[in-house]
Amino acid sequence: MTSIVRPLSLKMKSPLEDQAFRAVTSFSFKKFQDELERASQYSLVHVEGHEFILKHYKSDGRNHRVFWDGNITTCSYKNFEFWGILCRHILRVFIHKDCFQIPSYYLPPCWCSRVPKPSSEESGILLAVEVSQQSIQDNDDSRNRDGILCPPKSKTKGCPRK
Repeated sequence: MTSIVRPLSLKMKSPLEDQAFRAVTSFSFKKFQDELERASQYSLVHVEGHEFILKHYKSDGRNHRVFWDGNITTCSYKNFEFWGILCRHILRVFIHKDCFQIPSYYLPPCWCSRVPKPSSEESGILLAVEVSQQSIQDNDDSRNRDGILCPPKSKTKGCPRK
């Protein structure tokens, strides 16, 4: 229980960790901290242009490829593509290239803790826009190429009964 209640703290005192601490939820920050700690266990074996090959210090022969051109980054580990949290390999390249700020693209809204909520007036406007867009789409769907009006497509209301 104390581990849940205990406040989060910065372990590495890194600018990347500080930015993540201020931007993401506590759950995703813990995952980020784990990845940042593990990043120190990797060394860059080969650097060619924008491609890096990383190797774990207790390697079993597996290497990970990271591509980073200063804006876009990808890793053969694919942690960001699956979970939305940067992997240790990408973080290691950020540290090696003296990148002190995580690009905003790599802080997805689903993990961010400070998402501005629209006011009631703004949400009413957004709802009206969504309804009008839906009715326009329904009208477009109801016409086929010959100009014949067809009934709108039905939408299911859950799982069918067995």
